[in-house]
Amino acid sequence: KAVRKVSDMMLAESGGKFETVEAVCDGGEAFALKCGRNTYVYVYNPSDKPVTSVTVNARKGKVSAFDFGALDFSRIPSKSAEGSVVIPCSVQKLGEALYLIR
Repeated sequence: KAVRKVSDMMLAESGGKFETVEAVCDGGEAFALKCGRNTYVYVYNPSDKPVTSVTVNARKGKVSAFDFGALDFSRIPSKSAEGSVVIPCSVQKLGEALYLIR
């Protein structure tokens, strides 16, 4: 259900047009897509050390984290610097996280 909900949101916001955005994290893998005015950021951690932040080449905005159990986003703190948004996180080994920059 989580994938379907997020997929539907992304399609509705983008009209089916997605733009890849640069995203990097410490020790994990990060992927970002701009959908309309919003940017979705997925983080996966295949390493033994926790991923503690992800930096996204995006405009300043409000960041929300996706709760896979509640199937909803909730606001979290973030930092902006020189055209990037830095999202603090704690993604453990084989864990994943999804963020939304609005």
